[in-house]
Amino acid sequence: MTLPVEEFYSQLQSALQKHLSVFELRVNEINQLRLKLRIILSQSTFIDVFYGARKDRIDFALIHEGERIFGIDNLNYWHCHPFGKERSHFKIEPTSIENIVLEIKKNIEKIR
Repeated sequence: MTLPVEEFYSQLQSALQKHLSVFELRVNEINQLRLKLRIILSQSTFIDVFYGARKDRIDFALIHEGERIFGIDNLNYWHCHPFGKERSHFKIEPTSIENIVLEIKKNIEKIR
């Protein structure tokens, strides 16, 4: 993917607006090298996002009641931490920000 931080953030915002109806963005850090933010979905559910431009490091974690219930990241290789087996790593093909948001949306629906 290797995007400038601003472009990653822009694509993320677009995907969120397109696929999630209610959320609040809280940016913890944004600069030329990295982006750290939290997407608040409810009092007990949020998504933590990290993007490191230098190494093209992407990490999305869906947190519910203090526990990661789903995740996608590319540490060492693209993989997901599936719902119900969050400690497991299942290799996946490289994917887009929009597809990650869609996968997270599917997993949000499992807890509602």
